[in-house]
Amino acid sequence: MTGSTDAVATARRFWHRSLDDYAGLLGSGAGREEPLKAKVYGDAKRYPLPARVPYELGPLSAALCPAAGRDLLTTAGWGRLLRYAYGLSRLHLGPLAMWPLHRTVASARCLFPVELYAWLPGDGERPAGLFYYDPAHHHLVLILEGDWRSGLNATGAGAVFVLTSLFIKTAFRYGDYAYRLCVQEAGLVAGNLLMVAGALGLTGRVSHRFPDAAVQRLLGLTVPGEAPLMIISVGSGSAEPASRTASAAVSDGHVSSLDLRDCPELLALDSASRLPDAARPESPSPGGGPAARPADLPAGRDPDLAEVLAARESGGPVFNSVARPADPAVLRWLAAHADGTHTSDASQGDPLVRNYAVVNALDGVAPGLYRLADGTADLMAAGHLGGPLMRVQPDRPPPINFHSANLVVYVSADPEAAMALFGARSYRILHHEAGIVAQRVSVMCTAHGLTARVHNGYLARPLREALGLPENQTVLFQVVVGTARPTGVYRLPISF
Repeated sequence: MTGSTDAVATARRFWHRSLDDYAGLLGSGAGREEPLKAKVYGDAKRYPLPARVPYELGPLSAALCPAAGRDLLTTAGWGRLLRYAYGLSRLHLGPLAMWPLHRTVASARCLFPVELYAWLPGDGERPAGLFYYDPAHHHLVLILEGDWRSGLNATGAGAVFVLTSLFIKTAFRYGDYAYRLCVQEAGLVAGNLLMVAGALGLTGRVSHRFPDAAVQRLLGLTVPGEAPLMIISVGSGSAEPASRTASAAVSDGHVSSLDLRDCPELLALDSASRLPDAARPESPSPGGGPAARPADLPAGRDPDLAEVLAARESGGPVFNSVARPADPAVLRWLAAHADGTHTSDASQGDPLVRNYAVVNALDGVAPGLYRLADGTADLMAAGHLGGPLMRVQPDRPPPINFHSANLVVYVSADPEAAMALFGARSYRILHHEAGIVAQRVSVMCTAHGLTARVHNGYLARPLREALGLPENQTVLFQVVVGTARPTGVYRLPISF
């Protein structure tokens, strides 16, 4: 029903509510007990992944501009990809450690509502099949044995990953507003998975448009609690000899006894966004993504992606960065490589999102608003914008000091144009594509020794007016970048 008049009206209402009136969406989640951090599948067959994951993936340049290379044919190889894509990375200790467990992507209050499933080819250690990635134990949990790639519209792929969202993991705290947080995080995870795959020599293809119920049935997901959001296929592979007529999928894993009845707007948009079984899945077409530019990073500034992901963080609860200029090369990197190079079934030739940067303190770069496109950073409006950005923040006092930030990256899109193309599904598609960009921004800034903080505490219309963006543009991600101050948190790397 995603393209019906009622469905589009539901999406349009949520666009407004979540970006211009989000305070009204937050009230339904307060006071509930937090769900489990990972799904529990009970007696399902488990395949432990190698505990010692190499501290290397490949250069950042390969992650930003992947080229088809080798295939990961072993459980160890896929385990490395999964661990760096969405595995546990750090344990925070100390009196200011508010949220102890961290992964390789940002998540509101470290709630991590996205779940990761994978179809992987067989090897000598386990069969081909659909698996749930259990990040708490770094295990694969067998859902269905056999070759199920055709059911994911990915026949011939080397591996297939399905990103879902367990809404209750965020809705217990944020209520209806959780839908936005969940689809944003799915985009961040997708961006990270694509970069990790690229560093390992695998190109990626993203599917946003598929029959939702068919994928839910295949994975045995509980409806409407867990929704498939994206399918990402990587590499290429041959047909598997294992039969597709395996035993039924295991019972869905447990995380919470709570339900979503107190989140009617979340449920309404999720329902309006679904594509029926009769819908023909769209296949990502070659060349459907932005044109790739060589990542001509200096040898001394092309770190291994594993090193960058280990260092990535979002800063403390109050983001008050050190007020000192940063290397202007970060702006050149962002202009050249913020847009993903993946192919997508939602691509219309040009990127669905636009990228802007407010520069405050980069050596030799005039302060002002820049448009990042086609490898260049074009000055749109000169002058310091820290004051206007502080004034349009709805929270008092603001948890972000925009005066001391080196720059702020904005990822925006045209919701009305997207609704004309994708109906109600446009809300999640645009947030996914914007999230892919936001993760690339975070990683590139980390490689420059900076901290990138995704901050949703803004109202879209006042922010658009403060920045002077076109009337049709709505900011989907605000990424504040600066040099983080020392805190009382001890960051302990997690190793299995």
